[in-house]
Amino acid sequence: VPEGPAEVGQTLTYTVTASNTGAQGLTGVTWRDVTSGTAAQSLGNLAAGASTTATGSFGPLDDSHIPHIILTVAVDSDQTDERLVSLQVEVVAATSESSTLQTPPVGLSGERQVTGPQPRVPSSLQLRVVRVLYEVPDVHLAHNIPDLLLTLPDGSETTCNFLTHYESTGGLARWGYTTSEVVEERPGSLTQYYQRGVVDCHEREGSWLMERRLAWDHFGGGVDGSEDLGVEPHLLSDQPGQLLGPWGHRVSDYAVDGTYTGFLNFFTALGGVPSFGYPKSDARYDNDPRRQLGIAAATEGFVRQYFQAAVMEFHPNTLAPVMLRLLGDDLRDRRYPGESYKWYSSFASVAPLRVGQIYVAEYVASSPVTAPPLGPPVTAPPTPGVPAQPSALSVRVDRVQRNHLSIYKLYVHPSDMGRVIGRQGRVARAIRAVMHAAPIGSDRRLALDIQEST
Repeated sequence: VPEGPAEVGQTLTYTVTASNTGAQGLTGVTWRDVTSGTAAQSLGNLAAGASTTATGSFGPLDDSHIPHIILTVAVDSDQTDERLVSLQVEVVAATSESSTLQTPPVGLSGERQVTGPQPRVPSSLQLRVVRVLYEVPDVHLAHNIPDLLLTLPDGSETTCNFLTHYESTGGLARWGYTTSEVVEERPGSLTQYYQRGVVDCHEREGSWLMERRLAWDHFGGGVDGSEDLGVEPHLLSDQPGQLLGPWGHRVSDYAVDGTYTGFLNFFTALGGVPSFGYPKSDARYDNDPRRQLGIAAATEGFVRQYFQAAVMEFHPNTLAPVMLRLLGDDLRDRRYPGESYKWYSSFASVAPLRVGQIYVAEYVASSPVTAPPLGPPVTAPPTPGVPAQPSALSVRVDRVQRNHLSIYKLYVHPSDMGRVIGRQGRVARAIRAVMHAAPIGSDRRLALDIQEST
């Protein structure tokens, strides 16, 4: 698809890449164009670690597709549930009779209308949108995750690909929803906040890098004035797993005492070290008398494992037993005390960005010197995926013995159906993504069926 806008009358051509990131082969792999409603097409079988590609098209574009079209494709196999991937492409009125997709020249002096945040203090960084995902799980939580082209002072260009990083490190299941636009929080670098973490694009030793911020280290690793709680060198596991990092800890599907948690499956499925950093503890109960790391406000009695950028928790007998603490929200609240982040437009819901447009980031500071009083407390908006009628929420598990398929039927109140499923099914897909990372064994499959309660 084009990096810039497509014109009415043109046909979009795109490439679909299906990759098997698991340890077992996949059979009956298919893909289909959800946007066009075409029938599924075979991609054959995929060995472990293998990839294959297919080419699709959509068009011709017409006036109804202005200002943008969202292309959605689905990939399925005999061993997995169907996975959906979407991409937004800007569409503009035709300016010529040519049917060849070209990216119109885009300068950095404001030729195109800017959408997205309206910064109180605009950054001087010169940016252009290359690709973008716009998510609206709730009217109070609408944000863009973009790939950006950054023009440096010497005229050279580099990329800050937040969307690519998000997609390659677990997406919604790892990061939760984004809670800010891309901002300039530290001079000369870019940052985006998510519910479960923070991602930075910055220069280090002459190279520009996309990196998850080491969120836990801001609370228990001695960063930003926090207390350094150590790395628990005397509480080590001998369970099977991967020994990672400099502190002698491993990521395993078992806790120190042998409790089966599935942490390694979860860790691997959602990006590994680039997503979570190195472990600073082994998986153990938080009330173990030998532990050093802990969260004062957290409920004790759960198995937890601390990483540089995340904290995993094991909640047995639940639909998604492996959970992540909302360290992104915690870090935002630490850096912007008293909800002072609300003064900045980039932390409020914004309009969608468009591919090819100039992006003006907002310059933010941990303590905005001109921030007005926040006023009386504001009732928090409903959390996406959390029902307003909890008494009507029930779960019934029906297990179909054939093919070792377990179907989880989730019944919700009719008024909560939209919130639990999410815009374009994103909340439901996030639940399924966590289910796929659950420790269920290689010979079983899980499926989710959401229905209205009666």
